[in-house]
Amino acid sequence: MAYVITGATGHIGNTIVKELVKENFDVRVLVRRVDESIKDLPVDYRIGDVFEERFLSSNINKGDTVIHLAGIIDIKNKLKEETYRINYLGTKLISDICLNKGVTKMIYFSSTDVLKKSDVNEFIKEPLSINPDYCKSNYGYSKALATKYLLDLQQSQDKMKIVILYPSAVIGINDYKPSYVGKVVRDVIKNKPQFGVDGGYNFVDVEDIAKFTKIMCKSNISDSFILSGTQISVSQLYKALNKVLGKNKKITNLPMWLVKLSIPFVPYLSKFTIDTLQDKSKYDCSKAMKYGYSITPFIKTIEKTIDFHQKNM
Repeated sequence: MAYVITGATGHIGNTIVKELVKENFDVRVLVRRVDESIKDLPVDYRIGDVFEERFLSSNINKGDTVIHLAGIIDIKNKLKEETYRINYLGTKLISDICLNKGVTKMIYFSSTDVLKKSDVNEFIKEPLSINPDYCKSNYGYSKALATKYLLDLQQSQDKMKIVILYPSAVIGINDYKPSYVGKVVRDVIKNKPQFGVDGGYNFVDVEDIAKFTKIMCKSNISDSFILSGTQISVSQLYKALNKVLGKNKKITNLPMWLVKLSIPFVPYLSKFTIDTLQDKSKYDCSKAMKYGYSITPFIKTIEKTIDFHQKNM
């Protein structure tokens, strides 16, 4: 039996790999290539197309636990066909192969982006069903389709345990590529101008996600869990970064109309990111906490994140 991971070079993926090898888990990673995020680890590297049926069938075996993270994020909302093919059809293919091969458990990483937002001041809990039509972005829609498929499969069979995880915005160490948030951290370290906008994110520490995933690997349950963290505004994020770095940098707050006009000229700015920034939804992770999930204090996450980026820039 092995723990098979797709998307192992991503931010969450490589952190999970490192968390599992700490306890000498038998880890097999299915990747297109081995990069700095997972090189020289005591794992079984399998190189190939993680969405090709033959490759998957030859590397997923009866009794395995499969952790599926591989996917595509469409910040500019221009990759409708690609997100549908990779995030939905790719996940469906992997799920079907896992079921047919007799996999013990599949852990699927969805996103809080697929959850229906609430107009009232209440916490969002894990859904019993998913309606993809609520999602307006290509990314959200494709992930919602995949999540709906897994939820239906979770409820219609008992041969394979299925765990669905809904992480909020991820921050933390091992952000090699780096992510959008990682680029913001690096810009602050480099003393670049800091522009605040109205809104913020619910940030979750990547190590908190990895540790809970390990708990789920050891469990015998089939369920769904929201993995959220701390709600932080953009200005609060900058202030926390400056505090840890010992900087007294001025934050220039931009009006939203100017931010929207800047969309065509900023690579990681889009209607999708602006909608996310302005989302005031609150997420209830109490269900995960009953199984050992815990939230790292945000300032500690920032300290570790800065340390990582300073060593890897």
